[in-house]
Amino acid sequence: MSQINIESQLRYFQDQKYPTVEQTVSNNASVLYKRKKFFLEDLRQTVQYLGFILLAIVYLRDLSMVQLGMRAFSQFSISNPFPTAHNILLSDENKRAISKFLLVGIIMGNGLCIIIHILFGRYSKSPYPDGYLYGGLTVQFIGERIPYSTWELLALDVLVLGVQLVFHSLMCETRDSEVLESKKLEVNFSDGETIDKAYIESDGYNGNVYLLTIDFLKTSRKVLSYVDVLNTNMGQAPVVPPPGAYPEE
Repeated sequence: MSQINIESQLRYFQDQKYPTVEQTVSNNASVLYKRKKFFLEDLRQTVQYLGFILLAIVYLRDLSMVQLGMRAFSQFSISNPFPTAHNILLSDENKRAISKFLLVGIIMGNGLCIIIHILFGRYSKSPYPDGYLYGGLTVQFIGERIPYSTWELLALDVLVLGVQLVFHSLMCETRDSEVLESKKLEVNFSDGETIDKAYIESDGYNGNVYLLTIDFLKTSRKVLSYVDVLNTNMGQAPVVPPPGAYPEE
């Protein structure tokens, strides 16, 4: 049995190099950036799939292919709100106009579905002898029960509207650079002591990570005000600088 050289092991341990504080902070910031980016992408995909699942559930209750197609089109449009072709980048004004257009489409489409359900109600009797619903001519299922009441359809409509507003806020109004930016926030305690939250967040594996706050109502109001801002700017005459305002080169 070979003997362990204690002296060489001790010398090896003493010669080991450990990362400096600056290297540790830089590595933690890099890992935290990757964790935030992964979670943001996963959050967007989750909300997207949740919207499609709710649309399928609503279709199973009202069997309206028109309403399904209308709201599914909005869901698909939000999934890629700012498409680019031939490396052409959209300006901020164009992005605001697209965001406004998509939001109006969400509100009008879901509002129309809510009005239809209020006026025409629900299936109170199945057209099939077994009492189940099997979808329409385009999309058919094994069999689902009829809705309990109109309130069930309205509740699902509100859920679809809420999910699409949240999805719109995540895709159109959430700036990745602002979310992924490492910010040093101060946490104030009652005794006057402060602690740098950047050290609390560390590398993002301890669970103390702030990503973003989703206030879709506030975001929707802001997006709806984009039109007024754009119209105001379009109605203003261009500002011409007076002679001699800029020095000659």
